[in-house]
Amino acid sequence: MARAKPGGLNYASSGNGTPPHLAGELLKQLANINVVHVPYKGAAPAVTDVAGGQVQMMFVPAPAALPLIRSGKLRAIAVSSPQRYRGLPEVPTVAEQGFPDFAIVGWNGLHAPARTPSAVIDRLNREVARIMRLREVQERAFAAGFESVGSSIAEFDVFQKQDIARAGNIIKAGNVQPD
Repeated sequence: MARAKPGGLNYASSGNGTPPHLAGELLKQLANINVVHVPYKGAAPAVTDVAGGQVQMMFVPAPAALPLIRSGKLRAIAVSSPQRYRGLPEVPTVAEQGFPDFAIVGWNGLHAPARTPSAVIDRLNREVARIMRLREVQERAFAAGFESVGSSIAEFDVFQKQDIARAGNIIKAGNVQPD
């Protein structure tokens, strides 16, 4: 549909430079389509307009979309992660639908000031990883639409650097400009 109507479809995001915006830009680049970005001030108003038909599509974090997907007000077409989301196992990934290089994952991490002693950082990492492995924490995270993951400091550092580089490439290729 996007190829048949270049510039005729819109995609919402929760704002310029957000993971949903970059996911839309990456899809535009990989699929070679022209869809128009419509930035909102947050996920809630964007999701509301997609559900209401004012905007045709958006990449949205699971917590903001799950209630509307479960109620039938939104239709999940794909997930942006490299693997299927266990909360919507029937929904294929974008990669499974013909774009193997597509992967955008929203994430949260714990950071501390640069001069924090290594012993403190190591202890925080161990404790947070222990907490993230607790069944109750994993169940609560999943119920809210998140998948909890604990990693080593080194793994998180590598992940962040790769994600920042990937975002930079998408921004440059899409000529994404701040407000």
